Amino acid sequence: MRILVLGAGVVGTAAAYYLASDGHEVTVIERHPMAARGTSQSNAGLVSPGDATAWASPAALKTFLRALYNHDLGIKVRLRFDPYFFAWSLRFLRQCTRARLRANTDIKLRLALYSRDCINAISAATGIHYDERKKGILYFFRSQQSLDTGTDNYRYLAEHGLPIEIVGRDRLVELEPGLAGAKDK
Repeated sequence: MRILVLGAGVVGTAAAYYLASDGHEVTVIERHPMAARGTSQSNAGLVSPGDATAWASPAALKTFLRALYNHDLGIKVRLRFDPYFFAWSLRFLRQCTRARLRANTDIKLRLALYSRDCINAISAATGIHYDERKKGILYFFRSQQSLDTGTDNYRYLAEHGLPIEIVGRDRLVELEPGLAGAKDK
């Protein structure tokens, strides 16, 4: 079968690869002069199962409410009459329970592990390698409360087989010497 794939980003090229592997004749059309110049350009190239904790959580509910009046947060919420945003907000807030957090995290974790396995399989099958680094990701917490919440989330991921290491300042600087100047902040 002849198949046309629109877009040479990560999704388009992966779809084209699997379709061609299945015996189809595939043509990829990209509007940009190079591949991965749309959405794929901005994803930072991360495939990180350790980042699978769902955003909707009991803590997110508090953050959402604080964002209504505190504009110094990393999230901004502007109240205006927008029925689509209102409907989305209600659906999001319904997911902010402990039970939904676990269920959604399980789904994201399975997808992230599957995606990582697929990338590894494609790399092994094609010999295509990229600037991948498997050193992990550092997350910073500004308060003991946010550290406790993060520790709880990462402990849950560790129970599902992910290597998680919670470190203090000295170990952090050992892992990333570039942070030595910020050690006492």
